[in-house]
Amino acid sequence: MIPIQRRLVTQENLYLYLLKKRVENELAGAATISNFRIVDEADGSIIPVAPKSGIIVLAALIAGLLIPFSIFWLRDLLNTSVRGPKDITDSLTVPFLGTVPLNTQKRKKKSKDAVSGSLVVRDSSRDAASEAFRVIRSNMDFMSAKNSSTTVMCTSFNIGSGKSFVSLNLAMSFALADKKVILVDLDLRKATLSSWSVPNKTGVSAYLSGINTNLDELTVKEWLNPNLDVLPVGKLPPNPAELLLSPRFKELISTLQQQYDYVFLDTTPVNIVADASIVADVAGMTIFVVREGLLDRRLLPELEQIYRSGKFPNMAVLLNGSSMSSGKYYGGYGRYGHSYGYGYGEKG
Repeated sequence: MIPIQRRLVTQENLYLYLLKKRVENELAGAATISNFRIVDEADGSIIPVAPKSGIIVLAALIAGLLIPFSIFWLRDLLNTSVRGPKDITDSLTVPFLGTVPLNTQKRKKKSKDAVSGSLVVRDSSRDAASEAFRVIRSNMDFMSAKNSSTTVMCTSFNIGSGKSFVSLNLAMSFALADKKVILVDLDLRKATLSSWSVPNKTGVSAYLSGINTNLDELTVKEWLNPNLDVLPVGKLPPNPAELLLSPRFKELISTLQQQYDYVFLDTTPVNIVADASIVADVAGMTIFVVREGLLDRRLLPELEQIYRSGKFPNMAVLLNGSSMSSGKYYGGYGRYGHSYGYGYGEKG
């Protein structure tokens, strides 16, 4: 009993001691004097100090201008294709015939008659493309006055440069000028021009192989225009180069030269097959079609070398599919450039 009483007294004394200490601590805390005082009340703007929105907007504006400019600059730097007439005139001494502008409008309806999408030079047409071909016709007349060339061949480096398109529209432009013109498809491997709604199933291949030597039967008379005839390929032969090397070929061209004012020869691309080099022997003038965005500029020195070698007679360069606006290219005739729509010589 005594040990329990003693333990209770001890715990009571400890509790009283701790209670006394708590009161002493509270009195000490309440009596503590502050070591600071407010001199002026706090004052300032409610606008946040950070982040600074003005700097962020300026940085975003600079980045918005710099990034697209860098992309365009890099794309232009990596673009090795011909980008315009300046690339040709600055790199070549070859006579430059002119530029055919690019069509920016797509045809709404796909015509069954393929030639309707490729023929832009018409009697009543006054758009940028037809005017370009009239300018080229005038330049050709000037060149023809010097060398009396009436047999014109069209060729290119690349497939898809539009040489068939150029041949067709140049032939039509001369036909509209009251010249008797024949358009001869000498692409005996692809026959792009002949596929443009030419009804004859026989043509150059039949004449050169001796199957049919009657040109009147092989020629499509007054095709698209009373002054324009066309001599299609007919059946694709298995030996095109050998047929072009035959004596009948020179005989054919000689006969056509006597009957027509102008003979346009649509040939194959050079450096792919030998056909174009063979046809060059009978041509009086060579139009080398360069497609903007297709021909690699690194091939221009090779084109210059071909010109200097004289391999192709009276060679001149024509730029097809130029992206230059009609307003810039034709000055006050910019209004002509809003109504033309044509397939752009993807073939040939």
